[in-house]
Amino acid sequence: MKSALQELVSEDLLHQNDDESYVATQLGQAVVASAFTPEDGLFVYEELNRALQAFVMDGDMHVFYMFTPLQVAATTQVDWPIFRDQLDNLDESGLRALQFIGVQPGFIKLAVVYRRAYTALQLRDLSNEVPLSVVASRYRTPRGAVQTLAQQCHGFAAGMVKFCQRMGWGMLAAVLDHMRDRLEAGARADLLEMAQVTYVKGWTARLLRDNGFRNLRALAEADAKDLVPILMMVG
Repeated sequence: MKSALQELVSEDLLHQNDDESYVATQLGQAVVASAFTPEDGLFVYEELNRALQAFVMDGDMHVFYMFTPLQVAATTQVDWPIFRDQLDNLDESGLRALQFIGVQPGFIKLAVVYRRAYTALQLRDLSNEVPLSVVASRYRTPRGAVQTLAQQCHGFAAGMVKFCQRMGWGMLAAVLDHMRDRLEAGARADLLEMAQVTYVKGWTARLLRDNGFRNLRALAEADAKDLVPILMMVG
């Protein structure tokens, strides 16, 4: 027990008082509030600390990397040729974000970072309304693994926001919290209003918008006979 406590002290998760009692540090409180393991919390801390220095704001790749659950990424099977092709197809902002976190297109290493980045590409596609089955096929990943990513990313994203709040990183917390709406909706920003409707997510919201129902008011004033044919297309 004592050795475990000393390890937490050495990692700045606990502070030992003069009377030999222990209190959680700000970092320790952030890890607990975020429901991260100590190991994951320290990894997240290092990456968020670096993000504070240069967060890539002119694209969404950096945010999707931050929202990618570590436990899901750890089990992601990377198809390296596909990974290379996806890197080649990234825009300048996306490539700059991945290079900042340590991804070097010409030198594949650091498996934990690359697996997370590979999984982040899947999360990005899901949030851009790409069907789950297409994502699974595109990245040669089991459908169940993509489904797990879609389910677990919400809780992990909430943990990331809480972590930033506990650390006093209000600006970064606000940026990440704003992007959580896209995770919840599984859609691009133009569909966030429509996705507030219960059971209306990604593909359904896009169908409604493409068929003339561009906002909640239009949807509320619509006749059932106009909506039924569109909703039947969802299935």
